[in-house]
Amino acid sequence: QSYKKWVEENLRYAGFSISPWKFVGLMVLYGFSVALALGTILYVFDYHLIWVLAGWITGFIAIFAIFNSILGIVVDNRARFVEDMLPDVLQLMAANMRSGFAPERALLLSARPEFGFLETEIKNASKELFSGSNIEDALGGIARKINSRILSTTVKLIVEGIKKGGELTKLLEQTAEDVRNTRILKKEITAQVTVYAIFIFFATSIGAPFLYGISTFLAE
Repeated sequence: QSYKKWVEENLRYAGFSISPWKFVGLMVLYGFSVALALGTILYVFDYHLIWVLAGWITGFIAIFAIFNSILGIVVDNRARFVEDMLPDVLQLMAANMRSGFAPERALLLSARPEFGFLETEIKNASKELFSGSNIEDALGGIARKINSRILSTTVKLIVEGIKKGGELTKLLEQTAEDVRNTRILKKEITAQVTVYAIFIFFATSIGAPFLYGISTFLAE
């Protein structure tokens, strides 16, 4: 049940309409096929039965790992794309509201083709606003389909600001600026961590053996 829940959540985050049982069924089907093919090849080449069984199990597990990895990559890519586009969406919505449009109309006009799949999610949220839903439910619907902490936090900030009587236009502009600064800061941190990782790798794989060899030579 826990794995089914994990698959169901990630399928929703990835934007796939397939049911979790069908997804797992496809993994089992492909896993059996690859495992059977690998086991048959090992058997034809006269490997020991233990190796045939090991190949069968390895092929089955490998398919599960590949399917789950692809699902995780799709979820992360969608979240990263939304975080990159979010400041532009918020600023467009704020600009539309400054032009005199109502929030639901401003949100609808913020849906642009360059936003990719986010365009569809924005249009769905604006339709909910037109149908009478509040902005919390409409924006929360987008956050529930994207596994992004930045998006969820942004939605909470906007909703709290509206509840406390803040001006929505200024709130959207300030939130867009905060999100953009957060993304820049995350990229800087990632770059610094990458440099540290490269330095540590160089030190452990090249520098340390080199110094150990020199010290051994000098000691002798």
